[in-house]
Amino acid sequence: MKWICVESNNLLLTLCGVFYSVLCIFSIVTGLMYAQGKRKLNPLELSDKFVSKLSKENKLDSFAITMGWITIIVGIFQGVTALGIFYGYNSFLNYFALSFTIFSICSVIFKLIKKVNIFSLLKLIAYIIILLILIISGLRKYRATYEALDYLKTDDIVKVIKIDEGYYFDGYGKEKAIIFYPGASVQYTSYAKLMYKLAYNGYDCFLISVPLDFALLGINKASNIITEYNYNKWYLLGHSLGGVAASMYASNNPQKISGVINLASYPNKKLPSNIKYISIYGSNDKVLNIKSLEKSKKYLPKDNLSFVIEGGNHSNFGNYGFQKGDGISSITNDEEQDYVVNKIVENLK
Repeated sequence: MKWICVESNNLLLTLCGVFYSVLCIFSIVTGLMYAQGKRKLNPLELSDKFVSKLSKENKLDSFAITMGWITIIVGIFQGVTALGIFYGYNSFLNYFALSFTIFSICSVIFKLIKKVNIFSLLKLIAYIIILLILIISGLRKYRATYEALDYLKTDDIVKVIKIDEGYYFDGYGKEKAIIFYPGASVQYTSYAKLMYKLAYNGYDCFLISVPLDFALLGINKASNIITEYNYNKWYLLGHSLGGVAASMYASNNPQKISGVINLASYPNKKLPSNIKYISIYGSNDKVLNIKSLEKSKKYLPKDNLSFVIEGGNHSNFGNYGFQKGDGISSITNDEEQDYVVNKIVENLK
């Protein structure tokens, strides 16, 4: 589960990894040819003045061998960078990939100063695009704990199935289903434990992955699920920014949704009058904007409930560690998540 290339929302990162993999193979093969004297220096990336100087000093061959070994080392670095991109859940490799991409950009710029050519320009553009993708993807600050990942396994009660939109937690429930939108910058599998608990209690769950871990970029993913699966009632559940996304989808699709449950979140537009709305947040939550929460009440349908978890915070709704700026919780993740499950079971009959 740690390889980004198996997750549908990481296509751009996967392409970056493929790019570096190709460069790795090319650099190592080319370097070996240089080192063995089977290939001449590529004049495209060397200044005419430098090549002329080497020729006069009869050092072209020896420099080619030196360049061969340097190219092999660069190829190894490119391979490690590809690994760092593919193996997306390792901080050291992530930083290595980012650092090497910056180094590559500086290296190409240095070559362009010496000699401008279309090959180097294309490489510069490619590296800059990769750098932007890595930076944007690096906005994922919070990764699923191993405890959360353990709940992506099927057992006798809940069948966990990988689908295009994320994961399907198929319990014994047949009539009601929940679609979950993750919080911003949080790896979506961080909520696997909560999804499992809900499925265990009769609410089949769909944990959706969203582009760049930003729920507003994947608002309409619920449509594919609702179209493909047959349930009498559909509920949307979202944490933090995911709750905003869930509310937006419900607002735009009033006939499809029976209810919205927001965890440490609130709607930013009018919700349909025919749905049920539940708000749950922790008393020690320092991430949630309470003023905005109060202002959002004008968007709520008549059938709405609000619950405050004493001692709960923002981070405990998932299993991804402590979120920056959050308050200290006096209860455990399990206690906070169990509270959510109990309130859903009690109020969504």
